[in-house]
Amino acid sequence: MKLKYNYLLLLVLLFLPANASFSKELLSSGEGVFKFDGYAPFADRPVDVHYYIPLSGNQRDMPIIFVFQGADRGYKYLIEAWKKEAEARKFMVFIPQFDQDKYPNSDYQEAGIMDKQHLHLKSQEATTPPLIDKMFEYVQQHTSTAQKTYRIYGHSGGGQFVQRFMLFHNSPYVDRAVIGSPGWYTFPDFTQNYPYGIKNVPQVTSEQVRRYFGKDIIVQLATGDTLRESFLRKTPEAEAQGRNRLERGHQFFKYLQTVSHQKQIPLRWRKVVVPDVAHNSVEMGMAAIPLLLEPSSVAYQTPSQTNKSPEFATMSQLKQFYSDLIDTYPHKIQIEILGKTPAGNDIPVLYLGNKHEKSLKVWIQAGLHGNEPAGPEVVAFLTKHLLSTDEGKQILEHMSICMVPVANPDGYILQKRVSGSGYDLNRDMTKLADPVSILLKSKYLSWHPDAALDIHEYNPIKHELLQINGHPMSLMQDVLLLPSGHLNIPSPLRTFTNQQLFLSLSATAEKMGYTCGPYFTPKVIDGQLFAIQNAKSPQSSSTWNGLSNAVSCFIEIKGIGMGKTLFDKRVDCGFTMAKEFLSFLTSHVNEVRDAVQKARDMTCQGLEDIHIVMHPVTTTQQFSFWDEQEGEQVEIQLPVLDAMNMKTVRSRKRPFAYLLDASCVKVVEKLRQLGVQVTTLGKAQTFNVEAYEVQSYSIAQKKWERINPVTIRTQTKTFRKKFPASTYMIPTHQVQGNLLVTILEPESNNGFVNFGVIPVDTTHHTVPIFRMFK
Repeated sequence: MKLKYNYLLLLVLLFLPANASFSKELLSSGEGVFKFDGYAPFADRPVDVHYYIPLSGNQRDMPIIFVFQGADRGYKYLIEAWKKEAEARKFMVFIPQFDQDKYPNSDYQEAGIMDKQHLHLKSQEATTPPLIDKMFEYVQQHTSTAQKTYRIYGHSGGGQFVQRFMLFHNSPYVDRAVIGSPGWYTFPDFTQNYPYGIKNVPQVTSEQVRRYFGKDIIVQLATGDTLRESFLRKTPEAEAQGRNRLERGHQFFKYLQTVSHQKQIPLRWRKVVVPDVAHNSVEMGMAAIPLLLEPSSVAYQTPSQTNKSPEFATMSQLKQFYSDLIDTYPHKIQIEILGKTPAGNDIPVLYLGNKHEKSLKVWIQAGLHGNEPAGPEVVAFLTKHLLSTDEGKQILEHMSICMVPVANPDGYILQKRVSGSGYDLNRDMTKLADPVSILLKSKYLSWHPDAALDIHEYNPIKHELLQINGHPMSLMQDVLLLPSGHLNIPSPLRTFTNQQLFLSLSATAEKMGYTCGPYFTPKVIDGQLFAIQNAKSPQSSSTWNGLSNAVSCFIEIKGIGMGKTLFDKRVDCGFTMAKEFLSFLTSHVNEVRDAVQKARDMTCQGLEDIHIVMHPVTTTQQFSFWDEQEGEQVEIQLPVLDAMNMKTVRSRKRPFAYLLDASCVKVVEKLRQLGVQVTTLGKAQTFNVEAYEVQSYSIAQKKWERINPVTIRTQTKTFRKKFPASTYMIPTHQVQGNLLVTILEPESNNGFVNFGVIPVDTTHHTVPIFRMFK
């Protein structure tokens, strides 16, 4: 009998949640309240904690959010608003009710750091923030949650509490905080006394300030929060922060940025400005929910985040991460080895999603430059999210995805930009000098994607600015977007990609608190500093993918040269962009198909003229930089050469086909590697053709990617010529027709003549390419 009893007891214990206890009842689902008095320093001041736990869904996986009331200490309107979103989005929400009599402003908004008169410091245990951690532990014990962290939000007076909570307390549990429109702030300023600074708070050391700067915190402001109500604090110290909450929030964030640069303290923070909202706790709270629910790479334990050393995840650790995912989701993800690099490293390729023939086909690659480690981490983060969440599963229902997590393993292992063969793979899209480029192009072309994403990082320090202005300056944007304005990309594709997709990405970045802008690089031309903006060169995937009739997306995360500094922010930023890319495609499936199909039809019909030489129209634009010497943000007006504003300098009618001499074997080999269909005449034939007559020729003295680029100018002349049966014929009415005409026209930048793939006969002033018309 005793044996039977022990066996039954063992079964009960096995099936109980890990945090269950015989003496502790679980909180009921739905709306409820519990009285918390489980923390000794506050046991005589119990707090009613109002909550909502969704009626459906798996409690174990639900995020946990604590919301803090404003100065009115009201909770009813908050729980009414938050519970609807909690049920819909499947998260638990807890709202502690801090009674005004038991918890005056000094203990609530000011977090109990000092007494009411700001004369005496309290011990850390007697401050209010640890009380919240104890409430979270109570929630862990009285629900079925498996969450080890929680997130906090407060607006107005609650925003003040959250701001000071994060400054004075290092919670082992809080992994993100959103500070909503506080009336005033405690600055991490050692020259001001508390509550406006920290001069007389000795436990806040320089190291604590560094930790504060490194926390995942978002300052949330509202464009309409500009009123100076009677209850807005108007002391001289508060007025010095700004005239209203919006000004004070901007001033506070600017102060953090200044200190970050001056003292070389990495700032993990973000700032979000909610449009068309005033001082409204509910509207601001609802706007904060996406920020609070957005996952993080730290929580997902992506490969480099589990590696506590200064090094990034090794290739073997990345492979193990994906092997673990395959074990967990065996029918949802597959992996294959594309091939080996010159150094003998494998290039893994992942497959996810719906294999139905009507699914959108998507290509995602990262790590093309080996010294841009955030990209491979983003792909790991994104893959786990797609497989493990309802949102991800919904995305995968609409598409089939091919992902190359580390496109340049040799470079990644050495943390060098170039490949193992010494080539920049994002300058090798058309010349295909590197065997890795050939492998990647082979897989891309066989996948034949409708949309493609390439994830990169950029170096914020720009030496050209030092050369011109005499000060070291850096770019400030968290992420830059690189659309292509190349005019041989069919207009329906350019319009959809540049005017819809990139606008959506930019709006999402702003909504999530990441600073964003179009990609540009400063360049000195004839002694004058220009901003070269957006893409036009087929040597880069942004343009190459567009010329191949795919919706092409290219992002650059601020990160080169930063090592592991702010690595989680960089990865989270890239993940936000990548997820929005896929979400946008999901919600615009028909529009994507329509734009891609129109582009392919236009290409195969071959009716458009070829844009051979294009120059951007010069405009002017104001750019923001951080002056590293002066420690401040500066605005500089620069002339801009923007690829989105291109003017055709030279064009030609598109031929029916190009003809190449039989000796051009290597040229044809590269064309086929680029997906171009090439045939031979099969018998001798005579055609009316156009030939190129070289009028000018120059070759660069300085090598670029191991070649001396050639620049020529030609004119065409028409005559009748007989071609032998072995002549190669390359029709332009094919899917890769836009890429074909771009690289075969002799004057084309980054074309085969420019790159020396097709030789120029400088004696006879000819090029061995002929244009054939029907």
